[in-house]
Amino acid sequence: MLGGEIFATIFIPILLAFASVGGIGGGAVMVPLGIAFFHFASKESIAVSAVIVLESAVIRYVFFSHWKEHPEIKSRSEIDFNTVRMVYPLFLLGSYFGVICYIIFSELLIAIAMITIMGGLSIQMIRSSISKYRAETIAMQAAAEKLLNKTEPTPDSGDPAGSNEQSEPNEALEAILKREESCANQWKI
Repeated sequence: MLGGEIFATIFIPILLAFASVGGIGGGAVMVPLGIAFFHFASKESIAVSAVIVLESAVIRYVFFSHWKEHPEIKSRSEIDFNTVRMVYPLFLLGSYFGVICYIIFSELLIAIAMITIMGGLSIQMIRSSISKYRAETIAMQAAAEKLLNKTEPTPDSGDPAGSNEQSEPNEALEAILKREESCANQWKI
């Protein structure tokens, strides 16, 4: 039993770092690991994961998000506080009902609800990821084909590309590169 706890003490901070960078905060990672390695009850593991989510959110805000500038508006921070103002009341309402359910329901019912919710969210995330991947792949292929078709010489003109035709492929290429750069910047710490 002690070996599993030592392994988890070393392994969990690494997983939590990846979870925090990935944007899920670590709560979804900590609940099953707390049950498996530390033999917490589900209620105890949920409470510990809530503290870990709070800690990772504070650390990420203080050390990273507060100092990063907005990708489009350079005078603002990375966080959109208007969105926070809209979402936070619903978050508090959900937390309130979650605490009531936590007190009223048994551990078995909480575990079944947690497995059902996590499974449903996992399926939804996988479907969403696949559809976004397909849409981005199709868009990139279409842009590449458009770029290739525009730079090839036309039979009636004799020159490889006119000045007007050359600007459109460059704009398409610049749009692709700008999109890829913004995606790459999104994953930087």
